[in-house]
Amino acid sequence: MAHFAYEARTEEGHLVSGVITAADLEEAGRKLSDSNHFIVKLGQSGTASAQPRARETTNHSPLKAKRRSVMWFINQLAIMVETGIPIGEALECLQRQSSEPALRQILASVSASVHEGRPLSDALENFPRSFPPVLTATVRASEASGTLSTVLSRTAEYMIKDEQTVRRLRSSLMYPLFMFLMCIAVTLFLMIVILPRFATIYASKGALLPAPTRALLAISGFMTSYALPVLMSVTLFGAAFHRFLKTRLGGRLRDEVQLRTPLIGDVFNKFFQGRSFRTMGMLIESGVPLSEVLELAQNMSSNSCYRRMWAAVEDGVTNGEHIATRMAEFKIIPESVVHMVDCGDRSGRLSIVLVRLATFIEDEYDSAIKTLCQFVEPLMIVLMGSIIGFVAISLLLPMFSAGTTLAK
Repeated sequence: MAHFAYEARTEEGHLVSGVITAADLEEAGRKLSDSNHFIVKLGQSGTASAQPRARETTNHSPLKAKRRSVMWFINQLAIMVETGIPIGEALECLQRQSSEPALRQILASVSASVHEGRPLSDALENFPRSFPPVLTATVRASEASGTLSTVLSRTAEYMIKDEQTVRRLRSSLMYPLFMFLMCIAVTLFLMIVILPRFATIYASKGALLPAPTRALLAISGFMTSYALPVLMSVTLFGAAFHRFLKTRLGGRLRDEVQLRTPLIGDVFNKFFQGRSFRTMGMLIESGVPLSEVLELAQNMSSNSCYRRMWAAVEDGVTNGEHIATRMAEFKIIPESVVHMVDCGDRSGRLSIVLVRLATFIEDEYDSAIKTLCQFVEPLMIVLMGSIIGFVAISLLLPMFSAGTTLAK
């Protein structure tokens, strides 16, 4: 037997520490979970400090299965384990049933590792491009607590809801993007193809054209004469801007704009909040240590503002603070939501509160998307109508004075 130092939160939300005796690290974690402690740190006693549960380093494979195939695999594996089928047999069966070559190859490797005696979580961790850290963390926690079938079912449900949330965000942004690109395409067609023909007619008459028509013809002539330099300039500017967004400063500016833009910012904020809360609630329910939960929340956030917030929360929790203390400092999450998280943390019902908050925020997220679409559709129609209408009127203005222009 060995001694392990730990830091954990009780059901009441108090931070406690001590030393527990167990055969290994996994058994120590299981004992703490069984006593309703949320693990913050756990490590070998006598080291400099307790650390999150260690994992073996693995050689990561570049193989990647489709997300839908992974969701199918997790759901089917959960059903098989729940019915009492051994893990190795279930993996072999799913390998034969899989219609995707990449997933079959991955499951063959996972099955071989399990038959060699390695934990399922370690076998899945060899394929990070197919199995995200959230999945491997929950599987590892369930192996320690003996609740693999329950956690797999919960994880499959989480992955389905997460996929639906991401799909709704993409679909909400595709429409305005499509309309914007159509507007640019129609404008370029009018300026490069249609306008030069009218310019020839007007030039042959030698009449004084209205100011809007002259301005439009000048722009069209410039674009036609310098099409290649303009195209190269736009391409270089786009590449430089894209590279700037990849820098730390550019990324922070992009993320700030993403969250603060009217309507769109509301959609993104609710997307990041709902996704983070659902992930954290599911992980805590599965018995994953709180420090690892917060680390995973950082890694899965594509917005740097949320990554900084979760990093600060993790640092605060490590120093004995409640989870809501640092959240309130960033002003990203509404005060009422922070208050509910704090109440859940202090009462020892954090996972339940986070899951319910995620459900509530996701409903608001759907409403925000509908509002965005209702606003964007008329806005894009007005924008396209204004541009195309200006071009059409500029072309027709000389015809309204046919006696002085075309009749000469």
